[in-house]
Amino acid sequence: MSDISLGIQLTLTGMFVVFLTLIVLSFAMWLTGRLMKEKTAKSEKGEFSESEVLAISGALYHYISENEGTVLKFKPLTDWKREARINSTERI
Repeated sequence: MSDISLGIQLTLTGMFVVFLTLIVLSFAMWLTGRLMKEKTAKSEKGEFSESEVLAISGALYHYISENEGTVLKFKPLTDWKREARINSTERI
């Protein structure tokens, strides 16, 4: 067998192995996604019990009443160049 036909045969064999591996991997990922989708769909169908709804609404009421009327606080604007120079000279 000549070198050219051996090279072509090895190239085609290598390409076949690579594409077969990619197909198997993509099928495994698709199958995993499908199985996980079914599990999450089953777990999301459950509804909250009355005690859970009361606990959630109580926590929300407490959070809202505690934070009502608060204002966001912002730092005053500074000269960032001057601050950077001061910080860099203090390190030396």
